[in-house]
Amino acid sequence: MTVRVMDSRENPPGAEQLPSGVELHTGSFNPEWLNQADLIVCNPGIALQRQKYNKR
Repeated sequence: MTVRVMDSRENPPGAEQLPSGVELHTGSFNPEWLNQADLIVCNPGIALQRQKYNKR
């Protein structure tokens, strides 16, 4: 299993505390990662009604 974390912020708090082996993408949401994912767990603060997240 590959664990990946995305954050739209350039310097998200806590990024340095991620365990080794966890991939991090910052500054935007990575559409390639989203399209490859089998499971997506979103922060409750993200509006999932936005069309770009609701393509499946």
